[in-house]
Amino acid sequence: MSSPPSGPDYSWQSQHKDYKSAPTYGQPPRQSRAGLIIALIVVFALVGIGAAGILVYRLVSDHLNTTSGTATPATEVAPAAAATQRARQFVAQLNANKSAAAVALSCEDSRQMIPNLIQAVTAPPTRLTLGAPYYQADVIVFPLTGTTKGSTVTGTLVLHQRAPEGLCVSEFQLTAR
Repeated sequence: MSSPPSGPDYSWQSQHKDYKSAPTYGQPPRQSRAGLIIALIVVFALVGIGAAGILVYRLVSDHLNTTSGTATPATEVAPAAAATQRARQFVAQLNANKSAAAVALSCEDSRQMIPNLIQAVTAPPTRLTLGAPYYQADVIVFPLTGTTKGSTVTGTLVLHQRAPEGLCVSEFQLTAR
């Protein structure tokens, strides 16, 4: 006797799968770190803004301290007349293209630097004028304006009161506008 025929064999068909999800491969899915990244960006931004604020505060407070209390116009101080005369002599030598005479008015520790500066930043015709000086302790600073090398320039002339030398030019600089 034979047994009744069995129904069709469906084992060859694949099982129903969810094709929308990725296979697990034995590891849990990675969690998103977007929140952590956003939090770090916010923290770094706040630190940067704080550092910039501190820097601006210090610059402004230093500027206010410098301009309001310690530096005074040299016309109010007795040694300023001698400093103004020395500065005028130095500028007159530069304007006359007599660099050796200008160097003779410089401080001894600046005598190697001043000739190089004169050669680098001035050339005939030079027409420099002094502005109102500022005095601080043993330093007197004169603003300079004028022309040299065919350009309009601004700069500073710094004189020091030194014990053996007296008033002497320690440095100067010119910048084309």
